[in-house]
Amino acid sequence: MNKDFQDFESIYESAARCLEAGIRPSFNIIFAFPGEGAKERRETVEFMLDVCRKFPGAEFWTNIFTPYPGSPIFKRTAEIGIEPPTTLEGWADFFPRYTELPWLKGEDHKRLQDTREYLRLAFNRIPIAADTRPPIIRLAQKAISFPARWRLDHDAYRFPVDIWLNNKLKKRIPKGKPAVDAKRLARTPAEAAAC
Repeated sequence: MNKDFQDFESIYESAARCLEAGIRPSFNIIFAFPGEGAKERRETVEFMLDVCRKFPGAEFWTNIFTPYPGSPIFKRTAEIGIEPPTTLEGWADFFPRYTELPWLKGEDHKRLQDTREYLRLAFNRIPIAADTRPPIIRLAQKAISFPARWRLDHDAYRFPVDIWLNNKLKKRIPKGKPAVDAKRLARTPAEAAAC
């Protein structure tokens, strides 16, 4: 997407350098850019799998294309079939992870969502500082990562029982309480913020 300074080799080199320095390499990928089809999405997934296998610990955070104001493509929204919101409330709901794009609808949209979920499962992508999983849940999710990688390798996403199982496991993870809340910041109970 107009990033002529970045190519595959620079990503591989960046991942290697990060790991040498003891830093987890983390990359962002945007799916469903206008003009991207199933073939390009598959090539992207294969590239991500290759990076994660060559550089264990590397991670990818995926998003679905959203034309935000100020981005170069925003001027082309009408041309590509997207009607941007006109109110602040409209922008709050404008999120293609749930909203379908003119060229990514129905089964294609669901397939991409499943692909993204399998990418999260395959390489156990959980922020280290936020990993509050009990050991048994951690082990179960690690076990799910193997069939998830198989699915990604073979582009097979029908009957996503592993996603269902992972969602059940996630419900068993204790929710951490924020370290800071309004009551702790207030000097007296009367100063506590009411939301």
